[in-house]
Amino acid sequence: MFTNERARHANEEIALERYLIETPHTAENCLALLEEVHAQGYLNNFDWGCRAGTHTGWVVIAAESEEQARMAVPPLVRARAHVTRLNKFDCGDVASLHPTGRGDAARSPTKRQREKTT
Repeated sequence: MFTNERARHANEEIALERYLIETPHTAENCLALLEEVHAQGYLNNFDWGCRAGTHTGWVVIAAESEEQARMAVPPLVRARAHVTRLNKFDCGDVASLHPTGRGDAARSPTKRQREKTT
């Protein structure tokens, strides 16, 4: 689930979505969470902010749904975890999202532009 983006299910190939999982936790339950993730075999898949004082772990996984992705989160922090389905954009997507090619940025002056006029 952490590396494959395709899975076989009943002889059908299923494309999986990618999800960013954010697992905020406290300094008090940090060690317990690390031990739980290690026991699941996923310790090295996560990036951690704990040593910088930001008690949060991040991982990108492939799953069929947000619910399935959430089930990969250890029960200790599952209720507080943030699960976000990821997407990618290409040049065509950007053009279709911003018909002018530059979106609102082309119409709105920047702070520096406003300062020059005053």
